[in-house]
Amino acid sequence: MPLDLSVDEDAVKSLAILARSISLEGLPDRQPSLPASTTREEAAAYLILLYAVDYGLEADDRRRLSAALWDLVVEGGGRPGELAGINGARLSTIAGRSGVRLPDPELRAMLLRDIAIKVRELYSGSYYAIVVESHGMLRHKNGGFLDRIQDFQAYRTPALSKAYRLASRMYRLGILPAHDLWNAGVSVDSALMGLAVRYGLVGVDVDLLERIAAGIPLDPWTDRVLREYVYAAYRMVSLEAGLDPFTLDEALRVIYERYCRYDLVKLDEKPCAGRWTPMLWVRDPHPPRGSWWD
Repeated sequence: MPLDLSVDEDAVKSLAILARSISLEGLPDRQPSLPASTTREEAAAYLILLYAVDYGLEADDRRRLSAALWDLVVEGGGRPGELAGINGARLSTIAGRSGVRLPDPELRAMLLRDIAIKVRELYSGSYYAIVVESHGMLRHKNGGFLDRIQDFQAYRTPALSKAYRLASRMYRLGILPAHDLWNAGVSVDSALMGLAVRYGLVGVDVDLLERIAAGIPLDPWTDRVLREYVYAAYRMVSLEAGLDPFTLDEALRVIYERYCRYDLVKLDEKPCAGRWTPMLWVRDPHPPRGSWWD
């Protein structure tokens, strides 16, 4: 059954104004930080492996998992040849040392093995070689970073949400040069899906709205189509705001944390209050976690 989706042009303009008003200076960093002594090879390996498997976790568990993978990849010298044989039991043990009970460890281990084997075969075991061979481009006929990272199964996700998240972080850390920021994109994960629907940026039909509000899992086709639509809508916001997609992504997450989480602030206290979809305040509205691409 076709989905009845639309983009509200007034919402595009007002969200662009709100995004431009967000100052990112001095805000706490929600992403993994790296010691100053970290080499580019260590940083690339750590981030590529971490973002492949930290989906569907709460913030505290993501932080604990990042510490566990840091010990494995950097402190423990987890080279591709060693990770190529990792299984779910070992990954669970590694995560458990940091207090994380990892859901579906076999799937996550498979994603790590896929990366390790291909890095060994395609890049002579060097994760940073993926960046080097991209020649400062996100997209290119000879293989930009976003093209190359999709060789790995973990990063073949709807609307390239995980690939954009990884690229944005590596770009912010100065690991990944990007001479073609027009090819960047917003990482449409569950939080930014929820923001788009709550704000009225993307209009959905009543049946779908009720399913989202009730927390009913979306089928894969519906989820994919909705993510692609939300991605296109945020592209319009990026152009309207004059912000590159990586910067817009950061601003949108601040907006989500400040104004969109039900437990933080009441509906009538929000800026642009008239734009919010009231029925989505019945319960947490973004599509249920558990998809391996979240």
